Order: sequence, then structure tokens, then C-alpha cells
Amino acid sequence: MVNSTQCGQARTQPVSQVPRTAKVTAGAHGAEDAGKATVSGDEHLLLLWLAAEEHGTVWERAYPGTADQLRYLRAALQPPLRCCPIAEDAILLMSELGGNAVKHSRSREASGTFTARILDVPGQYVLGEIEDGGSDWSGDIRGSARNASGLDLLLRLSAACGVSGNASGRVVWFRLPYPAADAMLPGQAPGAA
Repeated sequence: MVNSTQCGQARTQPVSQVPRTAKVTAGAHGAEDAGKATVSGDEHLLLLWLAAEEHGTVWERAYPGTADQLRYLRAALQPPLRCCPIAEDAILLMSELGGNAVKHSRSREASGTFTARILDVPGQYVLGEIEDGGSDWSGDIRGSARNASGLDLLLRLSAACGVSGNASGRVVWFRLPYPAADAMLPGQAPGAA
């Protein structure tokens, strides 16, 4: 896996400018995985989705693999998600997955990094992912989730989530749907905070 930004340098761009070389692989377990997919194939931005033609914004930044970087990750996610009604959940999940990367993956080793990516398609969904340095973890989210852990929150909050990669590099991703228009507060426009 390739980190496409230097640590601390953010990259934000409209979805329309993201390269369209991604390969989407449907879930392997039929109805059990309905609606779930993993996305890979673009070495610069792995974060693409089936609705790549949607209007939205992609944000990406690499961080040193240390726990003190999680506060910078949370702060950096606020501007690109400022108009997103599910920003708090997205930032929470990104922080939890980043925490897992710096605790449990090779990202924590000397000069290790992790990369955070967000795709916000207003009115539809937020897709987030954390790319780490890999580990011996099997990638079994359900089997690894403990009560109130980051993976437990991932399963509870996301509409879809998954893992791709191996011991040399891994991506954990999630998709959060926007609330239905009839679930909005009176007078609140879709995408308004």
C-alpha cells in the first residue's frame, strides 16, 4: 500500500477529480454481505466508491504512527466535514480506527505512519478509511470487537464496513449514511450542520 501524502500534508479534492482506476469487489458471502464492498486499485487515493460520479469531497492526510497524532486527526477532519450532519460519528470512527493503527499495527514502529481518508457525498454518505502499516491481525472485525471498543463502535454505527490488505499494509473502512430527509430538523437543509 502506498501513502500518497507526506506526513502532515493534507490533500482535498472534489470527487470529480479523483482518478477512476478503482476496482470494487462485492462481499464474498452473498446476502450476508449485501451492500458491502471493498475498494482498491488506485495507488494515490484508495478511497473511491460505487457512486464515484457523485458530487463530493475527498480528504486525505498521513500522520506519524504515534498516539499524540489522534488529536490532530480529529481537528483536521472538522473543516472538510463542517456541513455534514454525521460529522461527529465519522470523526469518532476515524479516531478509533487511527487509535487501533497506532496501538496494534506496524504503524507504531519507528518512522511508521497511518493515512486517514474521508469521502463526503452530501445528502448520501460519508466513507472513511484508515490505512496502517499492517499486522498479524486476521481482519475479523466481528470476532475482534469487544464491548465499547473501536471495532464495536464501527459495527454499531456504520451501515457497512470492512478490511482489506495483509500483514504489510491494511485498510479498515466504513460507510455512514446521511439521515433521511424526513429525519432532519425542521428547516434544516440536507448537508447542513
